[in-house]
Amino acid sequence: MHDIAFVLCSRLDYIYKYSALKSLNLVRLNEYISHYETLNYDHQHIRASHHRARRSVTKDHYVHLKFQAHGRDFHLRLKRDLYTFSDKLEIIDNNGPLDVATDHIYDGQVIGDRNSYVFGSILDGVFEGKIITERDVYYVEHAKHYFPQNFTQIQQQPQWESMALHSNISTSNGSSSDGMEDGLNTNNNNGTSSNTSSIPATKKSITEHHDDVIKTIGFHSVIYKDAHVDDVYQQRREEGE
Repeated sequence: MHDIAFVLCSRLDYIYKYSALKSLNLVRLNEYISHYETLNYDHQHIRASHHRARRSVTKDHYVHLKFQAHGRDFHLRLKRDLYTFSDKLEIIDNNGPLDVATDHIYDGQVIGDRNSYVFGSILDGVFEGKIITERDVYYVEHAKHYFPQNFTQIQQQPQWESMALHSNISTSNGSSSDGMEDGLNTNNNNGTSSNTSSIPATKKSITEHHDDVIKTIGFHSVIYKDAHVDDVYQQRREEGE
């Protein structure tokens, strides 16, 4: 009888939560996150700003990131975090010391929000981290963590893409050959031949593939509130009481 009552209560709780989500127009990200929104700020601009911060001699260059989400405006002012990791940090494995880069770690605040704190990282111009404000806590993550099927093509696409560009070569009588025609064809009417030249295939970087995927799906990040993260251990605690 107790088991039947427990199952009934669990189903009623699910129905209640599902109805609440529909009434609030919430968009579930996965079984643990009941609502999220997407971000599509200019990550290429942030990438350039991050590179300037890395090269800054004074090490006080700020990266400004602005976006709208969850019914409010965010203006993050970020600065490279030079204190969490020591300059003398060393990581050693069985093969010896490893190269360690910490120049992508940032912290800062939300401008206009008292006592706010932001920390995270910037890779390929995309911020991932935690935003703490007086009223809420937000998590920002790269979309690839939740939509991997879109980003796996970054590794699957060949590194070399055909970029053969045919050029028009003028003949001795002033005519020009069609760049889209076979360069070995000969024009028998005027006794001249047309040749084509091609530019060698150029390597398309992982960054370029990354940018292409973002253009395709229309966003690069997801942001959700701590309040929208379900407590997966709540039921177990209630069962133990």
